[in-house]
Amino acid sequence: MKDSLAIRILEKIELFLYHRANLIISVTHSFKEILTQRGVNPEKIEVITNGVDASRFFHADKDQELVKQYDLAGKFVAGYVGTHGMAHQLETILEAAAIAQAESDDSDSFCW
Repeated sequence: MKDSLAIRILEKIELFLYHRANLIISVTHSFKEILTQRGVNPEKIEVITNGVDASRFFHADKDQELVKQYDLAGKFVAGYVGTHGMAHQLETILEAAAIAQAESDDSDSFCW
């Protein structure tokens, strides 16, 4: 985002709220470090990382009704489950999909 008066005002509000908060949850250690560098008390920042307990998941057969309903037979299907925001650079996923499709022997097998 370009620097502007609006951005500077919003950053002041952001820092005001961080300083007034009793507890701040960060999902990365690096974000905690950035907040600390911006003057936020590190003792009130807790890091709870995103993650998954893989043991809770198991392989399941494809739902053939779903495959038929969306014409997915023989197609490569990938999903993204997560935050969608400017900082997440989701265009990287689209670029990777385009490269994979271009390098595939059967580009018709990709589902967009």
